[in-house]
Amino acid sequence: MLIDWLQKPSTIIWGLYLAAAELASCLPSYSFSCILVSDENHAKDYSGNQPCATMHEAVFRFSKFIWVNATHDNISAFAAVAVAVFTFTLWRSTLKLWETGEKQIAVAKVSADAAIESNKLTSELFQSEQRAWISAAATLASGLTWEESGARLYIDVILDNVGKSPALDVSFEADTFMSGRENPEPEAGLSQFCEKIVQRRSSPRAKGVTVFPGKPTHVMYSLLVRRTDIDRNIVIKPDWFSPMIQGCVVYKTTGAPDMKYTGILYNILARHETDPFCAKLLRISNGDLQIDQFGIGPYAGGDIAT
Repeated sequence: MLIDWLQKPSTIIWGLYLAAAELASCLPSYSFSCILVSDENHAKDYSGNQPCATMHEAVFRFSKFIWVNATHDNISAFAAVAVAVFTFTLWRSTLKLWETGEKQIAVAKVSADAAIESNKLTSELFQSEQRAWISAAATLASGLTWEESGARLYIDVILDNVGKSPALDVSFEADTFMSGRENPEPEAGLSQFCEKIVQRRSSPRAKGVTVFPGKPTHVMYSLLVRRTDIDRNIVIKPDWFSPMIQGCVVYKTTGAPDMKYTGILYNILARHETDPFCAKLLRISNGDLQIDQFGIGPYAGGDIAT
């Protein structure tokens, strides 16, 4: 502890100052008056080219003079001054410590925030590079069959993990709706559809399958084009209707707290009798359709993913 105190810059500066003062006190006095406090009744004026007392001797004699001639009032006044000086010094030191502490707290907070942000960015970068990514593609698996509640069909959905880590609790859901006046923005409806599935599948009891990278899995899904939707959204002629499919696969990926999802949109259209590359709207009067009489196709710009 003593060595640390001696190594402080302030200690070295005070030491140099006292040494210089002691050395200067040993030199002769040429242009100033040198008054020595002595045991005599009156202090004498030793002006001229004679050496004054050295600094340590002057300090000693001055201290002795104060000790011998001090009265109770003088001691009280000196003590009051000393206490005031000490209190002021203590207040200044406390204020500086408080200011230093506040600065250190501010610096520590900035450093902590920077570290948190850096860790967040690192985690997000790692997740984006190493996470699972599920793609979904649908094909027809049956014809279109009419029943009392509407027209039913089956689709085969291929779920493929194109990421670098397994996708956990993978599940797929789909539904049909009518394009037109009630659904002018199918993409917005798809996002809402996927968000509802995510909320429902976020329960710990909701379990799905695990899909590993490079190992796609098939899901057979039954869809009903509801007759109530058909009757409410007849287009062009009372016999024609234009259904769409919205599907969403939700899953978890390692290191991410939130569930991810991929949404798809498909049109359901009838095939043209003479031109296989041309499609047309479905007609109720056509009744049941074989798998080669209609088809499904991706809606342009309809896929979404998180």
